[in-house]
Amino acid sequence: MRTVICFTLITLILGSCGKGNTPEGPSDIRIKNLSSLAFDSTIVNTSGGENSYQAIPPGEYSDYKRFDKAYPKAEVTVIINGVTYTTGAQNYNYQVVLGPGKFTYEVFIEQPELRKLAISRVIPEAPLD
Repeated sequence: MRTVICFTLITLILGSCGKGNTPEGPSDIRIKNLSSLAFDSTIVNTSGGENSYQAIPPGEYSDYKRFDKAYPKAEVTVIINGVTYTTGAQNYNYQVVLGPGKFTYEVFIEQPELRKLAISRVIPEAPLD
């Protein structure tokens, strides 16, 4: 009997230790081009969706695009003068969702010879309208 009571209490305690109701999104994401070259086209995949952006001049921002959810890391692919650069596919396991809000991914060319991009930082901009 004591074993049954202990098992029931442990089950109840562990069952109440959930993450809670933290919202995962939506998130509005824009791109800032930190490189010295224009991004002719850009595709962002956050595992919560994929969006295409228009050309982004050096040092400039794109418009915001809505994603169901977004993470601090994302798969970003850009075309520059007909050449494709990418961050590569991302593993979203153990990443924390950004949550509802507007965010900027600052993107730069990390290794030109390997056509490798990187997100230098993610900037929280504002709550959603």
